[in-house]
Amino acid sequence: MKQLFDTKLKKGIAIAAAVAVTAGIAAVIYIGAASRREKRLAEDITFAPYRQLYTLKATKLKDVENVNSIIGLTTFYSENARIVNQEQVADGNKKGLVFELEETRAYPIQSKECRQQATVLLALIPKLDFVEYKMNGEVYRRYQQYGEESRGKVFVLADDKGFSATLKSGSDFAVFMDQVRPAYESQSVHEAAGKAILAELNGKFSGGEFGAEGHTIMSAETVNGKTRACAVLAFGSYRFINDNFVRIEGETITPAVLTFQVNDKGNYMFEHAEFAIEGMKYEDAVNEMFVKETAERTLANHERILQQLENDEKQQVQNYLKQLGRNSKIGKFSDFPATYLSKVGVSSEAANAILENDKLLSYPMWVGTQEFIEDGKRFVYETSYEEGNSSVAFKKYDYETKQTVEEFKVSAADGNFLG
Repeated sequence: MKQLFDTKLKKGIAIAAAVAVTAGIAAVIYIGAASRREKRLAEDITFAPYRQLYTLKATKLKDVENVNSIIGLTTFYSENARIVNQEQVADGNKKGLVFELEETRAYPIQSKECRQQATVLLALIPKLDFVEYKMNGEVYRRYQQYGEESRGKVFVLADDKGFSATLKSGSDFAVFMDQVRPAYESQSVHEAAGKAILAELNGKFSGGEFGAEGHTIMSAETVNGKTRACAVLAFGSYRFINDNFVRIEGETITPAVLTFQVNDKGNYMFEHAEFAIEGMKYEDAVNEMFVKETAERTLANHERILQQLENDEKQQVQNYLKQLGRNSKIGKFSDFPATYLSKVGVSSEAANAILENDKLLSYPMWVGTQEFIEDGKRFVYETSYEEGNSSVAFKKYDYETKQTVEEFKVSAADGNFLG
């Protein structure tokens, strides 16, 4: 777990260092803070897109409706096997779920493929003691043990392959969720593609509170119950910054090949997504991933497709804002002027001290605000500069009630806390 987090953090620092050459300290601060924020959110059980599953958390195994919903949203994902039967069983005083698997390809199944779904099921169903998978006489079991630590009760997940992980009150749940594919049934390729794109890219671009997509299906072919769709897509992750709804990260336009399994009802179940290699030129990626006729048609209609993607994504964002009852402007971060702390008299020493302080990692490094949803509530993190006493003030407050949750003040000279 720590290895994963450290890798992400180092990546953020490396990006920041590269940007420093051309963009200056303001950009370094912004990217660095985002990386550290990502690290914390990866530990947050309530952070989207995991909230839907977590709200289904069952209090007991007999809570059949929630258990079945949880299973349905954490479909077993493997190119080599699929679940054909499931049942609740008892082994002495232990209660478990047993899944029977069927081969779909002549390749050995990997234990990690079972581990990914089982970990989530055990995290969400506290009264569940083990999850078992059976195929061709082979059995893979993952089980749960309780233990006491200084912080209180934790549960340890272990399996018969020597793998183990400790989840403290579910804090590590989100890391495992990145490897679990949601199960979606759709009545059309278009609908299935939209859900698949959101499922795949919400995890990759997780810095915002809302993800929106646009896509165009350029071709689709169904063979032996599987549909292969060539699509061009856009995706944006949005967050409120200075009361504007800002696209902080995403894909502007990129090709993808989406694979769906078609069931006996004619519904599409998402199976696999292949995206363009990062850094590859758009035209080269289209020519490599699509057959010639589809590639030529895609490139010939580039401007029209790009406009459609932008319109579709923007429409989803506008609908979300309407649900919230907010009339914010929509755009990229660069569309809105920002007054960075380095421009108002805050020293580099102070800026770096602020950046490295865990208490301040959610606060913007500009004069203004940004918002985060925490435990279902919206909070505003506000940064202001007080020229009179050369200090930077930080305040977190409830968006609805305006009640202050915390306040800090640091020196603009060295970043040390004041008062």
